[in-house]
Amino acid sequence: MSKRKNPQDDYLEDLKIKGDANAELGNYEEAIKNYNEALQINPEFSIVLNDRGNAKHQLGQYEAAIKDFDKALKIKPNSSLYLSNRGDSKHQLGQYKAAIKDY
Repeated sequence: MSKRKNPQDDYLEDLKIKGDANAELGNYEEAIKNYNEALQINPEFSIVLNDRGNAKHQLGQYEAAIKDFDKALKIKPNSSLYLSNRGDSKHQLGQYKAAIKDY
């Protein structure tokens, strides 16, 4: 017997895809809205926390981006992607020593 996919998982994936598409087009505010909606349903969706952090980084919202990367890292502490992204935001804030630790 095959396991049925949860419709809510499909909806979450659709929201992530919409957010990613908006981010790719430079529509970072819209991407953040899509990611926020997904995170209301599943606040532990670490890749979406990371993606929202990236969108905030692109808007120059580095402190807010770091908070998202921190949340993602609490869920997946060994993610080199999340660490690198957090390092990029810290670098933009001139927090060079902290950025190096993330890299």
